[in-house]
Amino acid sequence: PKAAGEPARGGRRQIDGLLWQGMLDFRRVGDDLEGHRTQLGRRPGFDGAILDRVRTLYEERSSALTQTQELQADKNRQNKAMQTIFKTGTPAEKEQARAEQKALSSRIRELEESASRLESELEVLMLSIPNVPDPTTPDGADEDDNVVVRHWGERPEFDFEAKDHVAIAQDLSLIHISEPT
Repeated sequence: PKAAGEPARGGRRQIDGLLWQGMLDFRRVGDDLEGHRTQLGRRPGFDGAILDRVRTLYEERSSALTQTQELQADKNRQNKAMQTIFKTGTPAEKEQARAEQKALSSRIRELEESASRLESELEVLMLSIPNVPDPTTPDGADEDDNVVVRHWGERPEFDFEAKDHVAIAQDLSLIHISEPT
């Protein structure tokens, strides 16, 4: 089981016992950043600078993970060498081997914490990035540029002015917006 706040598969994250899923997975965006930049550039008002921050964090995270894996491989090699040292080595050699292992373990832990922190930052940042528009979606500045694909039913016509649900509820004294409780 994963600890609270630790990412699960598919970009999901458990926070306060609830499972949250961001719209976009930073791994996919990081792997195809320019494709996302092009597609998101079609959305009015989208600031591409946020993708530059994603790139920076993604590269830092990838570097930390790569370094962690390399150090873990070094640690494994040293573990094998330590068997020989502990059988035939001097007390000074044994102490030096322990110190090197401890230093490696400490550095691995630092890098893992850094990668985890960067991943958390990426996940939060990804929540501010909108979904990529479908390729068939027409470009436009606002909803007035949308294309009507089909109509269903007939639009009703009233001989009075239609009210929204808030106005109807106020008229029926079901809610009192102007009176704080």
